[in-house]
This record gives sequence, C-alpha cells and structure tokens, in this order.
Amino acid sequence: MKTLVLGNTNLAPLRDVMRELDLEFGDYGDYRLQLHDRGARAHASDVERLLLILDGDLLFAEGQDPAELVGEIAAFADAHPTKQVLVTTWSVDPASPRSYAEIWAEEGSPLEWQARGRAELVEAARQRANLLVLDMDLVVSALGRERLLAPNFWYLGRIRYSQIGFERIGSHLRQLLRAARYESRKVLVLDLDGTLWGGTLGEEGFGGIRLSEDGEGRVYRDLQQAILSLRQTGVLLALSSKNDREAVEEVFEKHPMMRLRLEDFAALRVDWREKDEHLREIAAELGLGLDSLVFLDDSPRERAWIEARLPEVAVPPFPERLEELPHWFRDQVAMGHFPRYRLTSEDRMRPKRYAARRSRLREEALLGRESFLQSLEIRIDTDLDPSRHVERAAQLTQRTNQFNLTARRYSAEEISLRARDPGWKVILARYEDRFGAEGIVGVALVDLRSGEIDSLLASCRVLGRGVEQALLGRAEDSVREAGHQRCVASFRPSGRNQRAREFLPSAGYRVLETRAGGEIRYERSLGQGVAEESRHP
Repeated sequence: MKTLVLGNTNLAPLRDVMRELDLEFGDYGDYRLQLHDRGARAHASDVERLLLILDGDLLFAEGQDPAELVGEIAAFADAHPTKQVLVTTWSVDPASPRSYAEIWAEEGSPLEWQARGRAELVEAARQRANLLVLDMDLVVSALGRERLLAPNFWYLGRIRYSQIGFERIGSHLRQLLRAARYESRKVLVLDLDGTLWGGTLGEEGFGGIRLSEDGEGRVYRDLQQAILSLRQTGVLLALSSKNDREAVEEVFEKHPMMRLRLEDFAALRVDWREKDEHLREIAAELGLGLDSLVFLDDSPRERAWIEARLPEVAVPPFPERLEELPHWFRDQVAMGHFPRYRLTSEDRMRPKRYAARRSRLREEALLGRESFLQSLEIRIDTDLDPSRHVERAAQLTQRTNQFNLTARRYSAEEISLRARDPGWKVILARYEDRFGAEGIVGVALVDLRSGEIDSLLASCRVLGRGVEQALLGRAEDSVREAGHQRCVASFRPSGRNQRAREFLPSAGYRVLETRAGGEIRYERSLGQGVAEESRHP
C-alpha cells in the first residue's frame, strides 16, 4: 500500500522508523496544493493512504484557520472514500512569552486555536470512516510523563512524581506566585548584533547580517517573534546598542526579515557610549527604577559591565548554543523575569501609552508646565465599578511605589472582598487627555466605619495632573456620606514614597500623631467641603 506523507516540516526521518510501510514523501510544505490540485500526487490511484503530519506551532504562526484546514482535509477524504487519510492533531507548545496568562486561552490564543482545531478534526473523523486521527498528545505528553512520574515511588510510598518532576513543579509554582503578586519587571532592554540578528552590522553591513527564514537567520527571526509576543503582555522594549544610528534605522525600516520595528521600542539608545549610561537614561526616560530593567546582550563583557555597575538590573546569562535562543528566551527571560497570570486592558495598552508619554514630554518642553497642563483637556473618572477591575486595582497596590501614602499591598482576593464589603469603599481613577487614555491609574481604599483612608496611590506617570486630588476628594466624599465629620489618613514611609510625604499637609490635613517607624497620622475636618474642587487639576 503506497503511503504519501505530507507535512509542513521535514519528515524524512520517519522513513527509518516505519520501514514496514511503502512511504513516499511530498515536497516540503506542499500539503495545501496536494489536497486541492486534482492532478497532484495525492489524488493518484496508486496512492492508497495519505499521512498528514502538520506542526501546530507553524500553522498557528502562519495564521491558518483550523476550520478551513479541516474542511479541506474532509473534502479530500470525501472525494476519495477508498483512500485512508490519517491526520495528526495540531499540538502547540503550551509555554509562551505570555507565561501563565496563556492558560485563560482567550480568543485567538494558541491554546484556544489548538482546542478549536482538535474539536473540528475529531468531529470530521466521526463522520468519515476513512479519516483517522492520531492525538499528538499521546506522543508529547507520554514522553513527559515518563520523566516526570515515578511509578516505583508511587507503589512504595504514594509519591507520584520523580525528583525532576518535583523540581519542575516547584519552579513553576514559584514563578506563578510571583506572577500573582505582580512581581514581574517592566522593561526588556535589547542589544542588536548577535542578539536580535546574527553578525555585526558595522562590519558586515546591511546585507551581511543573518536574519532569514532558514538556518541561523531563522533562529533570530523566531526570537524577534517571541519578543513581540512578550510586548503584547505590556512589557516595554528598549534598545541599547553600540552602533551607527543611521545603519540601525535602515535595518529596521528596510530589512524584509525584521519582525520588530523601531516604533515597537519605548526608548532607544544607539551610540558608542558605555551601556550603563544607556540603561540609566532609559530608566529615567520611562520614569522607572533600574530594578524594572532586564538587559539582554550576547557579549560576556557587556553583561559583566552592567552587573558590576548596575546590580539592580537583571542580566540573564546568554545561551551557549544558538538554536536554544528562542526557547531560552521564553523559559528563562519571559517566564523568569516577566511572569503574567492574567492580562488587564492596561497591560495591553502600556506600550501605546508610553508612545503617548513621549509626545506629552515633547510638548511640555515646548509649552512650559502651566501652559501644557492647561492644553491637555484632562478627563478623570472616579465613578467606576471596582468589582470589574479587581486585577488592575491589586496590580496598582503591588507595583506603585513613588506616590503611595501607606505602601500597603493587596491581592486581587483582598481587593474583591473590600469591593463587596459595605464597610469599605474602593475608589478607582481612570485618566484620559487629548493624547489618549491612560486607563486606571489610581486607587483609594477607605474604611467607612472608622472614616479613615487606608490607602491612596497614583501612578507616577500622571502625577501633577489632578489624579491624586480627585482620589482624595472622592475619598473624603465617601467618609462624609458615611456620617463622619472628619477624615483620617496616614503617611507611612517605605523608602521609595518620598514624593507622597507632603501631599496630605498640602491638602489641609493636620498632624494627629507620629508612630513608630515614622508613620504620621493626619486628620482633616469635613465641615467645609473642598472635595468637589479637588477633583480637577
């Protein structure tokens, strides 16, 4: 029985492991042509079996519609009822730069695509006797189970996993907890030569760098695609390269294999200075601390230089083997330093917001501070349902440091409990101006029973534009509505929130007491309402 093997990868090694079959191999990647073209080899009378083995990761990356592909396979099986059509399910790698957020399988994600494709394929096979399906999870999962499970330990002491199994589980649980606590870093700073492409631009020129669809160049192209996926989770990208700026811009603008573009980067440093200067400037430009940065560079010298001068910056060791680069990036960089569990709309908006931030800074420099603020057309909304934004509220309490009165950190579960408790008020502030929406940028938690503001914080990127005053005004309103004549609030020094120290005194609060650790408790009479005025910059 002649068996024609079709696929989107090189399947030639299958000949050695299935010697009992008369295998013939189609051309690499011509499976769609074989299914459609009546004159193609697959339709010949002497071909009695079609074996279709397709790589799911490639299908997903190419944007293949599972339903459309299954329809083509089913149509071929219907047209040739005497031919046996054997198809494997399309398995995608469950690990991705989106890390643990991938489990939610939102529409368009690899896992959602895989589940849809499997369901379509199985349903088509149910209706056709000549269509057989091999579930690739029987192969992929079985190999993993052999290494991760320990039957001997199970029968001896009810220990289910092998040592390596426990190590892998422990590693992922540790990273998952970090993701749930929003402990990921914020900026990925990238070198160019030997990192985003092969070779040295200054020596080999535009046409000499390795970036292509095959071989070494494909490794770098796949890495760039993984970096783009990470950016979609809200991670900011920055460039730090010792190179000629014009030559670099030409590669980004004109090289047909570049997946990244200059507009994907929130900050650029391309010159001949030392890279610690680059990183300091990048952090300052983005308004973030150095401990928000992760630095990728293939040069051991550059990595050692940054480690010695900027110990706050994370500097992952580069893989020794080039072919490991995309998986290393996913497992060690994306999941190791940027773990995500759920993605908020603010996460997805972050790269776009920082582009708007650059525009604001340029205009502020031209107009001056007062004229700039008057021109912004600021809109601040504090009438939001907190139960719909629990993840974002928790994220802000965990990650906001500079303007945070008490630096109390809350989990999503704790925010949710307070949002449902009539004794608490959870106030969120959403900001927008003529440059665009910044999303939810501030939180206040108010204990209505005691009349005390438990927490009040605002993102540093909108400070000085009325957000903190709007939050305070709304918090005071809620305390007044709960029947209190005064509002109590505190400043608790955290070592990083000095910008918030004078906020309460400047809003008319007087000192009640000073406590251990430097905490200062304040109060303000609510007899004369200025809350309405404080909502606007």
